[in-house]
Amino acid sequence: MLKQKPVHTETKKNPWLSAPFLISLSLLLLNDHVLKAAYGNWLTGKLSDFAGIFMVSVLLFAWKPQHKDLTGWLFALFFIAWKSPLASPVIALFNDVMPFGISRVIDYTDCVALVMIPLAAWFVRIGNHRNTLSELTQKWFKIPALMLATFAIIATPGPKPVSISESFRIQQINQKPNLTDAQIKEAIETATNRHEMTACTDTTKAPQAHLPVIACFQKGNLFLQYGIDKYRRVNITTNFTDRSLDDRDDDEIAEAKLELLKLREDLVSSFWQFKNMELVFTIS
Repeated sequence: MLKQKPVHTETKKNPWLSAPFLISLSLLLLNDHVLKAAYGNWLTGKLSDFAGIFMVSVLLFAWKPQHKDLTGWLFALFFIAWKSPLASPVIALFNDVMPFGISRVIDYTDCVALVMIPLAAWFVRIGNHRNTLSELTQKWFKIPALMLATFAIIATPGPKPVSISESFRIQQINQKPNLTDAQIKEAIETATNRHEMTACTDTTKAPQAHLPVIACFQKGNLFLQYGIDKYRRVNITTNFTDRSLDDRDDDEIAEAKLELLKLREDLVSSFWQFKNMELVFTIS
């Protein structure tokens, strides 16, 4: 009687439990939450791109293995658009709607990391035929590993958002007669109207002022708030904050600073119509 040979069934390997994927995951977590804060340079920026693209590609290819080519091209196009100014309106809209913000750096050199997409496709293709982990290990660790990978990709700390603020104090050299509230309001509105600023509809988005605020004006990411202290001094704060920018977006920062400068000049001009006025301001 012939003995039937035992059939060895090969356990399909989850790519996100493989050594290359777990190494990329560890590198991404270490780089984003330790190395960037300590050293923050072009190398740490590129490390996150290489590790992140490899991880996302592996997960996408494991999810749609029958459409690797299409998935790879779509992901590459998405990444290029994300690193270009095309994504700026979408990011701005997202930040206006959501209670938390997202950001990215416009840097086309980051696209060099796209070489990880074909590498990930090759890895998934050959990796599915290699069983390096036991079935029990995969059963208990595949969900925690996938959750940790998702956290590492989503919770990547973005660059520090751009925030430029100036604080003014406008006061009279001769305290009598004091400016009336109506005169102060007129001077403020004269300057804000020149910049097409309107009353803030959502004051929670305006920067927090040190003194009680009488009125708040806004135009996009540009805010102006003012209050009057007990000495009848007009305290004005102007602020530009954009969570979709970082300190490497030189052109946008220069444009914002120019807008603040023009607003300051218009404020001075508006109050100069009254006699014996002086301007004291600080920039932070």
